[in-house]
Amino acid sequence: MSNFKGNLQKTLLAFMFVAFIVFLVGVSPSFAETNDSTTTVEDDSEVESGVTDDTNDTEEPALLPGDFFYFLKSLQESVQLAFTFDDMKEAELLSALAEERILEATALFEQGDEEKAIETLQLAIDQQDEALAKYKESVEQDNPDEDANEDDPAVEDDATGEESEVDSAYADLEAKFSSNLLALQAALEKVENTKAKEALAKNVVKAEERLAKKIEKKLAKLEKEKEETSEEEATESEEPIEEVESDDAVADENTTDSKEEVPLEEENEVQKESTQQPVTASAVMVPKVTDTKKPAAPKVQEASSKAEEKKQEAAKKVEEAKLKAEEVAKKAEEEKVKAEAKQKEAVAKVEAKQKEAAAKAEAKQKEAALKAEEAKAKAEAKQKEAAAKVEEEASNAAAKKQEAEAKQQGNNDKEKSNNGKKDKEE
Repeated sequence: MSNFKGNLQKTLLAFMFVAFIVFLVGVSPSFAETNDSTTTVEDDSEVESGVTDDTNDTEEPALLPGDFFYFLKSLQESVQLAFTFDDMKEAELLSALAEERILEATALFEQGDEEKAIETLQLAIDQQDEALAKYKESVEQDNPDEDANEDDPAVEDDATGEESEVDSAYADLEAKFSSNLLALQAALEKVENTKAKEALAKNVVKAEERLAKKIEKKLAKLEKEKEETSEEEATESEEPIEEVESDDAVADENTTDSKEEVPLEEENEVQKESTQQPVTASAVMVPKVTDTKKPAAPKVQEASSKAEEKKQEAAKKVEEAKLKAEEVAKKAEEEKVKAEAKQKEAVAKVEAKQKEAAAKAEAKQKEAALKAEEAKAKAEAKQKEAAAKVEEEASNAAAKKQEAEAKQQGNNDKEKSNNGKKDKEE
């Protein structure tokens, strides 16, 4: 109890803060429209009209995630959820909020902000799941009341009327769920990110399966109730019968008793009449009239038939949404396969380019090595040629030196011979 009071105080403080901010800033028309579309209602007729208005209202929200005053919208929705204590009404409010998130995501896609749009779509799926959970809790809470009313004939008609109204509200809510799922499918078509699209599609399929199970369960329950009703009608038609004597047999007895009192002529007339109209004294089976239950009011039957039609329509929409979800998932899988094929092709191209570049580098390296070898060979040849020239020059110089020495020796010898001759002459 203390926790509840603490939460209530926090909620009231938050509400007062919102009221103060709204007083300072002013309420925009778009914010008012959002408030009208998501306000919780008190009675079932207002619920039905509110659901219809939400379904028909597809205007683009003025406040989107990322806007400056969007936190006020989120705070207002939180306050509404905090002050909604009935599971059925909370499921309706969550369904309306999921529809609002889908509209916001669609507007974000149109603005090109895919990242926030994907986040908003995921939030819509989460709110749809919460609405389904609250819907389930509400159905489970209503079932014990139905079982109790079955044993109490005094309140059977009232219980039937209330049950028809509740079933009608449930059918409207199921139709709203189906409408949201179809809107989610349409929004998923705008997601370009393959991984995000695949993840969102899986979550949508799970939500559709949960809704389909609940609707199938309710349809099975309706079929069972129909069978029980038909069996009761058949039992009432086959009522116990009793043997009673026919009017002709009674008349025959009266005639027999009166024979002793009437004159002979009258007796003959009676005999003539009896011969003209033979009377059989066999027993005749006459159905016994018994009290039957008071039939349900026409309005209750009409509401019940409308609720059943809405449930069947909701089940049909869920099946269509499920098929669309499977189609979207299939497309996402195909896109994933195509993306993987493109990725493999890109990797193959990169590998081919890398191999080509490696081959070119290797060829250049070989060419450079070959050129280096050629240059080395040329250098060695030049070195050998230079060494040969040096040797040749050295040999030439030695030969010239020998020649010069020989010439000098000849000159010396000649000079000596001339000197000898001079000495002799002297």
